[in-house]
Amino acid sequence: MSSSQEVRFEFGENWSEFSKNINETEVQQAVDGLKKLLPENFDPTDKSFLDIGSGSGLHSVAAAKMGFTRIACTDYDPNSVATTKRNAEKFGVQSTIVALQDDILNSELNRAWVFLARVVPNILLLKSNAQAIADYP
Repeated sequence: MSSSQEVRFEFGENWSEFSKNINETEVQQAVDGLKKLLPENFDPTDKSFLDIGSGSGLHSVAAAKMGFTRIACTDYDPNSVATTKRNAEKFGVQSTIVALQDDILNSELNRAWVFLARVVPNILLLKSNAQAIADYP
C-alpha cells in the first residue's frame, strides 16, 4: 500500500449487531455519560450536536433525548449510517437527527455547539464551542 492510500475500517456491520441490544437503559446511560462531559446546568435547547463516526447512533439518540434540537451524524460506513437511522426511528427521535454518509476529513459540516468523536475505543472527545452556535443557520 502506498503512503497516499487512505486506510478505512468498516465497522457498520458490527454496529448493526450491537444495536440490536440497545434499549432505554443503554440510552439513559449514554445520556448520563454525555451530561458528565458537559458543563453543569448546560441547556441543550436550540443547540446543535455533531456526532462524528456515529456507529450505532446511540450518542445521537442520547443527545436528542437530552434536548439538542439539531443533530447531525456522520459516518464513512454506509452500514453505520443505516444503523443510526434505524435507531433514531426505534427511539422516536428521527425528526431531530440527520444521518449522513460523509468523509469528515473532507466535510462541509463545521458548525455545531457540541462535537463528539470516538477517537479510540472507550475514549470520547467532546468539545463545546460557544462561538459556533452564533453562526449556525
